[in-house]
Amino acid sequence: MLDIARQLASRRVKENIDARRCIKSKYLNLECDLQQSKWFAYRFMSPWQATRKFALAYNDFYQRSFARHFDRNAKVQPVDWTEFGKPCRSMTHLWIGRQSADRLGMPYEAYLEFFDDFNMRRTRKHLPRPNQIEGSSEAKKLWPSKLAEFLMERAWNELARINTPQLHVGNYRELSAQDAFRQWAVTAVRSSSLTYEQAMGELSYRRCLLPPDTFRAMLGDEVYDDRRQRLEADRRARRIVSQNAETLCTAAYWPSCFGFRRATENASSPCQTCPFTVDCHKVEVKIAALIAADPTMMTADDLKRNSDRERQASHRKKRGSPERLLS
Repeated sequence: MLDIARQLASRRVKENIDARRCIKSKYLNLECDLQQSKWFAYRFMSPWQATRKFALAYNDFYQRSFARHFDRNAKVQPVDWTEFGKPCRSMTHLWIGRQSADRLGMPYEAYLEFFDDFNMRRTRKHLPRPNQIEGSSEAKKLWPSKLAEFLMERAWNELARINTPQLHVGNYRELSAQDAFRQWAVTAVRSSSLTYEQAMGELSYRRCLLPPDTFRAMLGDEVYDDRRQRLEADRRARRIVSQNAETLCTAAYWPSCFGFRRATENASSPCQTCPFTVDCHKVEVKIAALIAADPTMMTADDLKRNSDRERQASHRKKRGSPERLLS
């Protein structure tokens, strides 16, 4: 377990360094707030891992959508994988696109599916790039109500797809991400076509995502007690096989924003109540030291400053050139 913890910690440090090499701080500083809104299955993976997951989903979506709307025989490769992990525009666009999906709290496949259906209702010559999925400011006035309906219809199906060990009842640590998931799961149960008894058997006894007591208020005391006794009997008789909790180390519970604290914190900042704040700060300090110790390493902010200086120098040179002064 100690080796696994070290591997996870080392990987998170490396991925956060890579993020600073490729992505400007103004985007990295958003990760803390996005931790509170992103899809529950992504709340324990680093932004780097999540962006790669989004890139894979976008690549598949683009190919399917291009075949459906334009040419089914054409071979398209929307994501240039040779550029992934490098400080370039396409990497930034993927990062922004992923953050947009996180802001809406959607699984990436569902996010792309919804906006493909919405955006392609009118004739278009091109499919959107990752940072253009949500459309223009005018389009953003039209889709919120339709999105709410889409999310309600998909809630149970998305819940059925979740396979995140940190959400298992055996791994409950009173984390805000776990509590938020449980609150949302109750909403998904209420919107599904399953009876509460069926949902209790599936979520509390088979997949172990919700404690049985979650269903007491929905079923009432008498029905709940009867249902629980029957489900307990089924489990003892092995008619129900419960999913076991995977043993996890502390690093596996680190939130997605770990290592990317808010630039400015106040009383309402989630960092104030996060149990990982101390370790988060230590990792930030370590990353800063590693970057400073490597003279060849340039962050995205460094590259931007260098580019600005070169642009200004070029501008001053043109203004001061003899040809311009004599013109």
